[in-house]
Amino acid sequence: MKLNLWMIANRLSALEPELYISGNAPAILSSARRAYATNCVHVYQKGKDTVCAAENDYLLFHDMNCEVVFEMVQCTFDFYREWQDSLEEASQKLDYRTIVDESWPVFHNPVILLDGSYKVLFMSEQYGENEVNEDWQYLCRHGHSSVEAIQYLLSEGQKNNYYLSGDAQLYHFSGKIIDTDMLSAAIYSGNDCCGRINVIAKDREINSGDVICLNYIVRLLSFVLGRINQEHAYPATQNILLKMMLQQENSPSELQNWMLYMKWNETDSFHIAVLSSPEETSSEKMMIIYRLLQSLFSDSVVTICGKKIIVMYRIASGSKDDVAAALCDISQKYRINTGLSLPFTGTQKLHYYYGQAIAAIYYGSLLAPAETLHRFYNYALEHLIRVQSLEEAVCLCHPDVRKLWNPASETGGEKINTLFTYLNNDRSLQNTASELYIHRNTLVYRIHKITEVLTCDIEDIYTRDFIKMSIRVLRLYYLNGINSPFLP
Repeated sequence: MKLNLWMIANRLSALEPELYISGNAPAILSSARRAYATNCVHVYQKGKDTVCAAENDYLLFHDMNCEVVFEMVQCTFDFYREWQDSLEEASQKLDYRTIVDESWPVFHNPVILLDGSYKVLFMSEQYGENEVNEDWQYLCRHGHSSVEAIQYLLSEGQKNNYYLSGDAQLYHFSGKIIDTDMLSAAIYSGNDCCGRINVIAKDREINSGDVICLNYIVRLLSFVLGRINQEHAYPATQNILLKMMLQQENSPSELQNWMLYMKWNETDSFHIAVLSSPEETSSEKMMIIYRLLQSLFSDSVVTICGKKIIVMYRIASGSKDDVAAALCDISQKYRINTGLSLPFTGTQKLHYYYGQAIAAIYYGSLLAPAETLHRFYNYALEHLIRVQSLEEAVCLCHPDVRKLWNPASETGGEKINTLFTYLNNDRSLQNTASELYIHRNTLVYRIHKITEVLTCDIEDIYTRDFIKMSIRVLRLYYLNGINSPFLP
């Protein structure tokens, strides 16, 4: 491992040298020498003091013998080599705990490793729960970040690109819970975000030597966490919502915490969008799009899974879907296929709606190849023909039908019955009123109240077919005696 002068200064800080080092001193040093040599630390006596020089930077040790300082500097190179060997060995054993634990002598500050859902994977054992800050205390006690801390990072951290960089960067936070300097880096395995590692500035200031060391650690952790997921099918690095989309094991408490972080409720309505890269799209281009989406949609979940970027966002009641409009612009600009699910309520059946977004790309690529944003709404009837699960078919039903449906009635209630009969009679008021045994004026009033609720245009023949098919599916579902906990 090549060092910079900061890394040497960090190890010899107990000797209290005077530091004359540029902020971004390069990591080019391979050993110590008593005479000048390229890419080496030059150690020499200057009166009663000893100087350790590298290009234009140097350390000054007062009243110290050159021989003693030279040995200590050379021992510093040995330390980093041994540290590197130890971490490389731990990475081959997929032992992320040892990687983090043995990094404390390098940073001399608290280190914490989090997974993609803000759960603690490992924390420096040199610090008790009351020895760092309020956030550290919470992490020690509960094993995951507090709602307040995450919400603070989602707002303030976004301004500092906290979620947009995979390289180690120094951040300055001054919140009530997080009031410290912090060196932090996101950890990726391929395009998949595995988690995050933070070094908290407690016992000494953070410098560019720490940045070099943390970037090295991140490279190892990227390998380790990626292999753990791949070989052991252990989703340690994924956020809870992605786990649910992929039907992986998850815990209710983890979901509850995440919903609190996002300020979401199970009564909220959502969309899932999937941006799928063509084979020729580079990883670098996908990361650009990923970070752009994170920047634009800070109150949404944006994550990567393989060659797909997944966005889950809340639909603001009564307002225009600005996220879908932005996704349309991005997909056109970067020529990347995007699928958008039907709107849905709650998080109980995320895997179905994730599947809808992927299916939208499939159908759209076949039936509308010139477009880049494909709404599942336009292909729901085609997909209903193919599905074999009645439970999944319910998730495919028209959102307006699900909104109007009265779960207390097997046939959906008066509004559904009126709408179904009206559409079956080709919107003839006379024939519909006759079949329902009601006055024509009563029917007109009912239809008016129903259309006030609808978000779709029943002048469109596809929409009418979609509504009628959805009512048939839901009636079949209820007539089979199946309770539907995910219907509103």
